Amino acid sequence: MSERRQVLSYAGKTAWRLSDGWLHVWWWGLVVSLVAPVVVAETWRSPWLTECSGIEMHRTRAESDASLLKSVLDEFEGDVGRYPLAREGLEPLLTRPADVPAEKWQGPYVKEVPEDPWGRAYRYVGPGSDGEVHVVSAGPDGVFGTADDVGE
Repeated sequence: MSERRQVLSYAGKTAWRLSDGWLHVWWWGLVVSLVAPVVVAETWRSPWLTECSGIEMHRTRAESDASLLKSVLDEFEGDVGRYPLAREGLEPLLTRPADVPAEKWQGPYVKEVPEDPWGRAYRYVGPGSDGEVHVVSAGPDGVFGTADDVGE
């Protein structure tokens, strides 16, 4: 055994030198810094992760937008005394309808009517026989009345 090792030896056992420990930390740091970016990149590139998270994220945003627009429509109804007519769509949230007195309309109720996450307009369904209004997105396929429609 070398003279230096003997100095670090106690009761016949050789201790680790501080430089030996740092060498291991440096080596594993190098390995992790080279391998981790590849693993993370491959994970984020996974088609399953991209497809699932993208669709769910868009559906969640569409549900949130529809719920928010429904709340704004309820506020409009509280001020004006009626919901917008089906032919008016969501436009009365931005500009006062001609038949509504200025003192009743407290708008604009929104800065702009958002598009759905797929870049299309939300469909406003005026009050039906149940008195409820609905805001619906056509969903990823862009066709209203299919199973993937999202709305309130």
